[in-house]
Amino acid sequence: MAFTVSDFSDFIRLLAQHPEWQVELRRLILTEDLLRLPAIVQELAEAQRQLVHAQQRTEERLKELVAIVARLETAVEQLAEAQRRAEERMGQLEERVGRLEAIMEQLAEAQRQLAEAQQRAEERMERLEAAVEQLTRAQQRMEERMQGVEAAIKEMGQFQRALGATIEEEAESVLLTVLEEKGYRLLAEPSTLSLNGEIDIVVPVQDPTGEAIWVIVEVQTRLSRRVVRDWAQRMKSAGWQKRLRAAGVPGPYLVYVFGLRIDQHTVAAVQEHGIGLLTGRGERVPPRGVLAPRS
Repeated sequence: MAFTVSDFSDFIRLLAQHPEWQVELRRLILTEDLLRLPAIVQELAEAQRQLVHAQQRTEERLKELVAIVARLETAVEQLAEAQRRAEERMGQLEERVGRLEAIMEQLAEAQRQLAEAQQRAEERMERLEAAVEQLTRAQQRMEERMQGVEAAIKEMGQFQRALGATIEEEAESVLLTVLEEKGYRLLAEPSTLSLNGEIDIVVPVQDPTGEAIWVIVEVQTRLSRRVVRDWAQRMKSAGWQKRLRAAGVPGPYLVYVFGLRIDQHTVAAVQEHGIGLLTGRGERVPPRGVLAPRS
């Protein structure tokens, strides 16, 4: 017996009059997987919220992981887009109801596709959960490493400060011995001078002829030609000497560099620029002479 349009209209009218029939018809047409689809969407939404929370906890310390989190967010958006397309397909199936046999065939195909989409969604959800777990472990490891790095940096800073103070004390001791051997008399205790960059040792002395001069020493752990050149050029600069005079160091100047280690070019560099060289063993190269202040 053929199922006519009139019969279909009567069928639709009867469904409208009997809501309980609609529920039964929906249960027969829709698969268990489709009925579970809202719960799956809710789980995906909850997973996305958890991912956002995890991202907020990590972004302050782990900016480099932003790209990973972005990819995870993209994956979640792709899942949402797949869900939207599935809902559109369902809407199209409902709108394209024409003949009952064609509707059943289309619905069967849609069920197969939705089952595959659900399987893909579950697989993506598993990968997403694994990625979140890996991200959490990576965050914990990174926090542990950051704590270790911070402790190492703190220890290194303390070591550098202690080493700098020790080197300056060694340089001061060597300088005072050299000055005493040369017959210089201290007019004040050695000090440091902060002047757009710290001068490590500044000490006023009186030379054997009775002239007052200022001994200025740059202290470095390791000396090189570049360090010697930069220090000599700075001391010969009129602008630098002007700042020295403003700080109460008018000159003339007896200029030295001190280094625990020197490379093969350091001696030639100090001789070229006419300044003195001090090491832990004493005066390696004397200054060529006193540097007169420039106006």
